[in-house]
Amino acid sequence: LSRELHVNLITVLPSSMIGPNIYGHLTPTMGFLDSVVKNQLPFDPHFAFNYVDVKDVAKGMILAAKFGRIGERYILATEPSINTSDILIMAKELFPEHTIPLQLPKSRLLDMAQQMEAQSVTTKTAPLLLVGNVEVYYNADARIDISKARNELGYNPTSAEKAIKETLLYLSYLIA
Repeated sequence: LSRELHVNLITVLPSSMIGPNIYGHLTPTMGFLDSVVKNQLPFDPHFAFNYVDVKDVAKGMILAAKFGRIGERYILATEPSINTSDILIMAKELFPEHTIPLQLPKSRLLDMAQQMEAQSVTTKTAPLLLVGNVEVYYNADARIDISKARNELGYNPTSAEKAIKETLLYLSYLIA
């Protein structure tokens, strides 16, 4: 459409952005990591996501502006997906006093999500867990192909593990 309308448009598509220097409201992704740091996670949802450092997204946007092709889309992410169980293990390594919450089976999470969605109608607040999220993210394979951004833009993100650990440490300093 951008070519057809002669609009110089290059699109970047970041995955779940995380990182230090967050100001104001935490995104749901950062809120989850904040709950991990505060040792307040009641259970491990066993969800898989693709995390990317916000600094890498900013660099990727600059690279897209310099080297991107008009009308193209570039995924700014990391290649592996990381499961919440892995994040809890990373947190335990950083904060030995933390406990690793129980991992719930998908069927139990679906039941909980249905209850939370029903209650949200009455409370008029967003449910903490959605049936659709359980269906999509539970033990998912969230690998993303970033070869186009690597090859065409020179995009080279920080490892997801490093970005997650830096974010957990940053959030721990905020509450200290």
